[in-house]
Amino acid sequence: MTSTADTPQHPDVAEIADFTEGLLSSSRTADIQHHLNSCAPCAGIRDSLEEIRELLGTLPEPERMPADIVDRIDAALVSVRLDPSPPEDSADVSRETPPASHVRGSTPGGRPAGRPQGNTGPGREHGVRRRRRAVAFGAAFGAAVIGIGVFFLQASQPGSDPSSAESSADNGASVFAEPGLQSQVDSLLATSSATATGSSPQEKKAPSAQLDSSPNTLKRGTDVVVPSCIEKGIGRQESPLGAQKGTYNGAAAFLVVLPYPSDSRRVQAYVVDASCVDAAPPARGRVLLTHTYPRH
Repeated sequence: MTSTADTPQHPDVAEIADFTEGLLSSSRTADIQHHLNSCAPCAGIRDSLEEIRELLGTLPEPERMPADIVDRIDAALVSVRLDPSPPEDSADVSRETPPASHVRGSTPGGRPAGRPQGNTGPGREHGVRRRRRAVAFGAAFGAAVIGIGVFFLQASQPGSDPSSAESSADNGASVFAEPGLQSQVDSLLATSSATATGSSPQEKKAPSAQLDSSPNTLKRGTDVVVPSCIEKGIGRQESPLGAQKGTYNGAAAFLVVLPYPSDSRRVQAYVVDASCVDAAPPARGRVLLTHTYPRH
């Protein structure tokens, strides 16, 4: 049988990482360096670790974690520390040393000479303790990962950055939002009514006939221009009482006001996504918000 005493031992990844950071003793550093010069796989591990360190060094400073996420992680750590569940191996183990005669008497039926010690007995206590510590650290790490994921998810929500709304306001575009939508509808109806009163009968009649089957063709009512894909998204064929283009949560949208079907004293307002205007292939507009308001 070939002896394995002369087979070179590969250093593990942790020791190679310590080598790249200069944490090993001078003699061990020389041994690792000599091994890396003749072992391509270990040298590849070293190069990968150095590349990862360089990539991590170029990352920006992380944002401070919100206090509520920190409290959540602390609560998870406390619950793991106070977990009263028993260890996996809860068999009773005697702490008393048996008499010498009993030990000698049990030798014939016991383990053959030269065999390793079994996994049961008082020595198991340290293994159980290590497993519980590993479980606790694993739970804490999982809670930390979940908290950080929630933080970055909240930070990347479409409406979380006010810069889009501010830029829309600077450009003069209307910003549609649920709290102030009724006042925008009232203002739009008043403007449309005043425009209709000041136009001639020929001007009010001619534009309303222009309608095409293309999803991007504009449908015209009384001084109202609405893309037909917006109309198809709403699902109603009536001429709109008023329409206005603006933004909703930072994205282009149309506000369209139609008569309420069963009550002439009310109107139905729709905020529809305007991305369908330039969509290829053609698509229906998606209704983002709808409300019913009294007609003044």
